[in-house]
Amino acid sequence: GQINEVSLSPDSALLVTGSEDRTVRFWDPYNGKSISPPMRFDNEVHDVEFNLKGDEIFVIVAGGKLYKISLPLKKYEPKSILKEVGTGLAYYNSKSNEYLEVNRKKIQYIDINNNSRKLLMDNQIGEPVLGRGRRIETYVDWSKDITYYISTNERTNLVLNAFNHKNGKKSKVSTFPDGVIRAFLDEGKRIITRTKDYKAQIWDKTGKNKTSKDWNC
Repeated sequence: GQINEVSLSPDSALLVTGSEDRTVRFWDPYNGKSISPPMRFDNEVHDVEFNLKGDEIFVIVAGGKLYKISLPLKKYEPKSILKEVGTGLAYYNSKSNEYLEVNRKKIQYIDINNNSRKLLMDNQIGEPVLGRGRRIETYVDWSKDITYYISTNERTNLVLNAFNHKNGKKSKVSTFPDGVIRAFLDEGKRIITRTKDYKAQIWDKTGKNKTSKDWNC
């Protein structure tokens, strides 16, 4: 299956891949050969990361389950579930052992080392998609302890918000009057939108300045 994520151990002795076929596989990075049976999960693997010591890996699968796997492996089965989000998105920062989950009603930040967490409830997270509920779009800036996310207000405007990991509060960054936000660009500094008449536009985060001409999409 397609590989979604690759991670190299701190000593460069082990390579780990996570794939859409629901497996995590371990490889010798020097000869490219598999060195173990695949570890199978119950859903597509979105992310896999080594910790700083290289004696654990963290795996996030579709639906938001976060697994901690101790190395060397004794069994090729995922047993340790740290957190299960349900329907939503999950992010893990291996450098600082932080975890963030986002779904249609809440954002939760967890500092695993200090066993502390911040929770924000927001029923307007995401943007409505006909017949598919809400589409969630986020950008996590671990260096600034901020997660940017899109919500929809009562006037159906798209709102760009900033969630602070340390105090658990949100602030409004900007409002976009029309269209659908498709993605964050340039480490969250710019946003690409699609208008109702299928024009693509690129904006800065203020929502006031377009940084490119419109084009058809």
